[in-house]
Amino acid sequence: MSEIDAETIEVVLEDLGLLLDIVVPDTRIGDWQKFIDYIRTSSLPYEYFNGERKSALPDKVDAVLAKVPEMTHLLSIRISGLDANCHFFDEEEIELDVDPRQMGGPGLHTVVGFMAQLGKLLGKDVQLSGEGTHNRPLITYQHRSQQLEMSWRNPDS
Repeated sequence: MSEIDAETIEVVLEDLGLLLDIVVPDTRIGDWQKFIDYIRTSSLPYEYFNGERKSALPDKVDAVLAKVPEMTHLLSIRISGLDANCHFFDEEEIELDVDPRQMGGPGLHTVVGFMAQLGKLLGKDVQLSGEGTHNRPLITYQHRSQQLEMSWRNPDS
């Protein structure tokens, strides 16, 4: 995997000042199921909330996605000191938000490592972008080449 220019990314994160999204575009129900099964069987600590009530993560993700418009869902995953939160907004895109304030030091590498795991698991590219700016990713993990692509460049460098 390509090296990350952590200094450049820290500048970007400071400039954005908002949540970042880990995004897997163009997903189907089978991708969601692989994602949920992976989280359930991994060593990553997680909590699932159905509305405001803590619940067991359902075995079948379609039970969650079918109820999205009428009820809020939250899957909060703890990844080496970072919280990644999935709200099940859309079947066509797996999105997890992360707080850039948690990404100091090794946090960026943790996020990129998680992106690579998702990319390999799902056989898809995975993007890191500012919240609501999925058309302008900062970093993309490309599953075919298993490389990182930095989309943002510091204009001062």
